Amino acid sequence: ELSWAVRMVYASAYCLEARAYSEGTGNRAEEEKMAVIMQEVVGDVHGYHFYPSLAGVANSIDFYPRPHTQPEDGCAQLRLGLGFGVVDNLPSVHLSLGDPANPTGYAEGEMQVSALNLAARPGAAAGEDSLLVSLPAESGAAAAALTTV
Repeated sequence: ELSWAVRMVYASAYCLEARAYSEGTGNRAEEEKMAVIMQEVVGDVHGYHFYPSLAGVANSIDFYPRPHTQPEDGCAQLRLGLGFGVVDNLPSVHLSLGDPANPTGYAEGEMQVSALNLAARPGAAAGEDSLLVSLPAESGAAAAALTTV
């Protein structure tokens, strides 16, 4: 399963979205470089779901700086639960490292939690017992995640 997963990561550079991005930015897919990093995901089981308190992506350049910050300040996009929500462009909190006291994005009561569905059936079709799910804010998952932050 591990070798299959690594091959899928490398193959993702040739999916339609990746090719469209490469064409739009003037990059060539065959010149892209990629690495696979494996790390343990630390989190807790909550009913039939597993998730860490929060995950995110940090960037050395903030492509959407606020008026009083600079692109070179850097930024982070954070989301409660697993990081797939940030990578898949789901609503998250944008934190400028030039002004970390004033994050923008979703308020605490509005945040969904990205989680691993422990009750998912292996081999189930997408949407049907999905392995990766977004738990709604009203599920209480956000409060559970925030108690450990």
